[in-house]
Amino acid sequence: MLYKSELKKIPLCKPPKFSREELKDKSFVSTSAVIETSKCGKILVVDYYSIQETEIQARFFTDGNNHITYMVKNDIWSKNSIIGLLLKTNPRSVHKESDLDVAKSFLGISYSCAFSLRYGRNLYGLDAVCEIVVQRANREQYERRRDNKWLKMRYHFSLFPKLPPKGIDKFCDEVVFDTTYIFFGNKQKGKHQAICGHCGKAFVVADAKHGQKTMCPKCNKSAIYCAKRYNSADKLISKDTIVIPYKHKNQLLLEWMKVERAYFDGQPRFHYKSIARQLYLVEGAMPKIYSYE
Repeated sequence: MLYKSELKKIPLCKPPKFSREELKDKSFVSTSAVIETSKCGKILVVDYYSIQETEIQARFFTDGNNHITYMVKNDIWSKNSIIGLLLKTNPRSVHKESDLDVAKSFLGISYSCAFSLRYGRNLYGLDAVCEIVVQRANREQYERRRDNKWLKMRYHFSLFPKLPPKGIDKFCDEVVFDTTYIFFGNKQKGKHQAICGHCGKAFVVADAKHGQKTMCPKCNKSAIYCAKRYNSADKLISKDTIVIPYKHKNQLLLEWMKVERAYFDGQPRFHYKSIARQLYLVEGAMPKIYSYE
């Protein structure tokens, strides 16, 4: 942990001296040191001095896991990138290689320190070290949040039944799809042998045309005549979306499903695919809604 009161006690790092040529096109001088503290343990400090004002501007602290930046003039603490806080217009500082080695050794960095920003701007040396620490922490935080979100989603999904409820096929055939098919064969002795795709009962009809609308005389279901030669599973497919409510410990769960009805040998077969889920839960006496698509 980084304690601000403890960090403020850490003495400033003495700024090294540079030639005019080394200071050209630079705005800051950066220097580093590793300090042992009683409460925070070992801390890497990177101090930024203004070249023009020759005064301390910002201090970057990290213990390898946590980090924080102290804007000295404004007395502001921030976990934002040093680039956004200090090096907006000219993200470049000058430093000694010995200071860079101190920082790399503390953080276990063996590669050359360079960091690419957007718009083609690059960071090097101690500037890159500070940015690497910040981006590493941001990435780890993002991964933790992602993992926690994934675990919570898996738990929420486990509250739903693995299979659709009993009677769902009947409900879809009777309510969701308001029309069925009556399959008929070739005419024999002036009549067609027919069978209803809904109730499954057989009967005889005197006249039937493929695609003609009718009604089953046995179950009174609206229907369409279908010649048996067209009774193909890939042709007689009906699609719709349904919402199934569930209850878990007096809490409401909703599941949206795509349902497809196809016919095999005159019998309806149903396929269900979950496309969205919503949970109305109570957590810590507070209502909360979770949605997944």
